[in-house]
Amino acid sequence: MIERIYIANFRAFSEPVTIRLRPLTILIGKNSAGKSTLLKFLLMIRQTLESGGGVFSRFFETEGRHVRLGAIEHLQNRNPGFGGKRLRLRMRLATSDEPSSAMLELLNALQQNDSGSPNGVNVVLPRDGKPVKASREQTVFQIEADLIYRKPEVGQHSVTATQGKRELFQFKNQSLKDVRFLSFPSNTSRPKGELEALARNTFLRPAQELLSGVRHLSPVREDLQPVLERSNVPADEVGHHGEYAYQHLYEILNRGGERAEFVTKSIRRIANVDQLQFEARAREFQAHFQGRNRDTGARCHLKDFGFGVGQCIPIFVQGALLQKGQLLMVEQPEAQLHPTAQLELGSFFSDLWKNLGVPSLVETHSGNLLLRLRKLVKKGQLAPADVSIAYFSVENRAVTVKNLDIMEDGRLEKGLPMEFFGADLVEVLEMQ
Repeated sequence: MIERIYIANFRAFSEPVTIRLRPLTILIGKNSAGKSTLLKFLLMIRQTLESGGGVFSRFFETEGRHVRLGAIEHLQNRNPGFGGKRLRLRMRLATSDEPSSAMLELLNALQQNDSGSPNGVNVVLPRDGKPVKASREQTVFQIEADLIYRKPEVGQHSVTATQGKRELFQFKNQSLKDVRFLSFPSNTSRPKGELEALARNTFLRPAQELLSGVRHLSPVREDLQPVLERSNVPADEVGHHGEYAYQHLYEILNRGGERAEFVTKSIRRIANVDQLQFEARAREFQAHFQGRNRDTGARCHLKDFGFGVGQCIPIFVQGALLQKGQLLMVEQPEAQLHPTAQLELGSFFSDLWKNLGVPSLVETHSGNLLLRLRKLVKKGQLAPADVSIAYFSVENRAVTVKNLDIMEDGRLEKGLPMEFFGADLVEVLEMQ
């Protein structure tokens, strides 16, 4: 999973900020404090990795179906006196997918042997006959990038992979010409160069898949539509606005199993709806999702349960679609939900991690969601190391980020101003 991100001079971030990520990472702060900048950054990286490059491609793909940020020069922080001319990036990823030992041997052999012929290459591989044992240690990727906005081809990009204290490999380019994020092309057309490029791509694939596997839901999700189309539905995502959520909900319920139970439990607990049923017709899925109101016992179409129900169901479905370690990013999951349901959202994200192994990055203004996480930590149902609170604020015209912990007794580490989640208490005290 992504463990740490350091960014300097990117949109709202003028001075360097470091965001620590854990299985449950909660982004809090006032509006326009830079929280969405982090999410857009991760979407830009996913977009870059999916685009595949081209003749006119640059280091980052800033325009695409996931995010539209304009030209690369527009990403530079605009506050006068801040930022400078360079974009600086550091990322730390950890994964259990380790590079192939055989490919590592091939890369070492390629770097040590060269026939000098443009049409061939001599490679000598060790033949000791000993089987290579798989390591149980995680592979850690340290990714760095540094570029000049006005001359984006000027800069450097490097990736270092380690297991414990052992360095597996390091790739580095001192120029960004023809180089894309997490992509190091061959610098020669000779066979040796092509083989090295193949090996590099193999080694980088776990990091590429981790970052391109990020899934995102925007603050406003689409409601249930009258007709659910069969075609053009992405295999593992509901869309940024939840536009494919109900097609996937049908498939999940139809297959049954652990993930169907997870979704129905979440809908029952948070939306207060159970006994879901779906009626399908011949050539198109008519939107005949029905459920029962647990309070009144009345049955009705799912879209008639209220706007808040339609806002939270895409989150539950997207979470159930993800594989272990795949990051779910959600903006304002509490939208249109009453306070008690917001508390239960905290339990949903906890269960998503504990039961399915899916980490979450949640941008929220809900004190209740955070309160439930604190309670779960105090009860021992979450470990303090499972949760990180990233508090975004603006100090002296620059965005700052404080990475806070939840203590074992449920207390939040000092660092939040009283008025952030205590504005209601301040208001009551002033009334006395």
